[in-house]
Amino acid sequence: MLVLGLNGWGRRSHDPAACLIADGQIVAFAEEERFTRYKHGFDSLPVHAARYCLDAVGVGLADVDAVTFGWDVPRLVSARAILPEHISSELEHFLPRKLFPRRSEPRFEFVDHHLAHAASALLYAEASSAAVLVIDGQGEEASATAYHGRDGKLTRLRTYPIGWSLGFFYEAACSYTGMRTYDAGKLMGLAAHGQPTDALDGLVRITADGYEFPHMATDHVRLGHSDDQEPIIAAWMQHFARSFSLPPNRLGSGTDVYAYRDVAATVQYVLEEAVLTMARDVLRTTGERVLALAGGIGFNATLNGKLRQLPEIDRLFVQPVAGDAGVALGSAALIAAESGDRISTLGGSLALGPEFNADAIRQALDEAGVRYSEPADIVGATADRITTGGLVGWFQGRAEVGPRALGSRSLLALPTERETRDRVNLQAKRREAWRPLAPSMQTEHASEILGEQLHLPYMVVTTRVTDSFRPLLGAVVHEDGTTRPQTVDAATHPLYHNLLGLLPHGIALNTSFNGRDEPIVATPAQALASSRELGLDALIIGPFLAELTDASEDSSWN
Repeated sequence: MLVLGLNGWGRRSHDPAACLIADGQIVAFAEEERFTRYKHGFDSLPVHAARYCLDAVGVGLADVDAVTFGWDVPRLVSARAILPEHISSELEHFLPRKLFPRRSEPRFEFVDHHLAHAASALLYAEASSAAVLVIDGQGEEASATAYHGRDGKLTRLRTYPIGWSLGFFYEAACSYTGMRTYDAGKLMGLAAHGQPTDALDGLVRITADGYEFPHMATDHVRLGHSDDQEPIIAAWMQHFARSFSLPPNRLGSGTDVYAYRDVAATVQYVLEEAVLTMARDVLRTTGERVLALAGGIGFNATLNGKLRQLPEIDRLFVQPVAGDAGVALGSAALIAAESGDRISTLGGSLALGPEFNADAIRQALDEAGVRYSEPADIVGATADRITTGGLVGWFQGRAEVGPRALGSRSLLALPTERETRDRVNLQAKRREAWRPLAPSMQTEHASEILGEQLHLPYMVVTTRVTDSFRPLLGAVVHEDGTTRPQTVDAATHPLYHNLLGLLPHGIALNTSFNGRDEPIVATPAQALASSRELGLDALIIGPFLAELTDASEDSSWN
């Protein structure tokens, strides 16, 4: 069965994406932002991502058995009195015929938003049963949902009201501290530099089975709107102003967000206490010892590190494309599974996006006029650049899906010196010096670096670093003594694993290959342009090594 999953539409959506599943196997998965260069792709249809998925396997839309969408749009339209748009069919709205000509129409399935998230967690958790938590801004009627998953089936156990949204709570804190609402990762990083304040008592009430926000109404439903983000964030902004000694730091005011580190620490603490209690409740209710997590809160790696340490949990699985792009995957996998397909595992890799052959890369290099070579040992040549202190771009194979660079579209350097972190943050990415960076390491070295043998291929969970290694990893150990590692297996990522093996202790600093406020690079031309903008020393792209140290002085660079 061939199923094309989608996320993204013209009404208050974000992270549009498309995922194609063939006979239970993901064959292509990409986010719209990589094609349009519009970060998060707000209020956009996933037309470029869908076209890529179909082209990747050489099929047309008429060859697809089902198209799925990770929101129950008819329910939203009905419950919220949204004026429906005049379209001939659901499929025509999301994938218009002028862009996707077809001789026949596959069936179209709307899937409940949290159910799509939950399916993406359960069906890829590699467990026959699990407790499942979905926590985000909101779905159609809830901000969080607990499920029991067994044999591929999901039973809903409990929901939390939209007014108590942990996702909107965290977004409001981003706004209050002078960030954008979608800067959750930045707020999480800032929290490690602060201490929770006594404002905690006025923010949340932790109960035996979850949490309450006693000052927030639970019945937020804005008729005529598809979500309740704006009024909830506005209510939180007012409550924060009453709770914290610092006033709101308006975006662009010039006030350093670092002054709000205690606010960030307080909000992070509230989030952790709420979710830890929710997790204990669903584990107790289901009797399970495996927890699967999805929804935007799943990107909070610090929280995930705390969840992993719960004594009630034997194994934690965080679906690595946890945000709304992940419902393209979840909705497609759910329909495929319900139709009888056996869902294949992720296998430790998210390299499911576009790739470029050597001819296409060579053409981009020639057009840029950059000096390049084709070393007989591209891995050895790359290791030489890194071990001599270089910051290099690494562009290999298929692109990753999701916000993390996992060895396909990465910036790499030695992880030893804090000055390297400063170079990446201040000079290359032009952002705050305190922003945390993360390492990739060979799986076989994880126990000596992290103190336990872990399989963490997706960079979504923080762990402690051993006392002996902490002084050796100044660029990737965060303020609280943790790091957010990617463990790399030889069987899954052979080229990248080989490169790490040539570096001290099998470890590298690995951050995403993009400039400030940009999506990760998608094409060779973008990689070259970004390399120049970031001030990289070299770009390793396919079999080629482009020398960039003197690129700024090279008048032939276009």
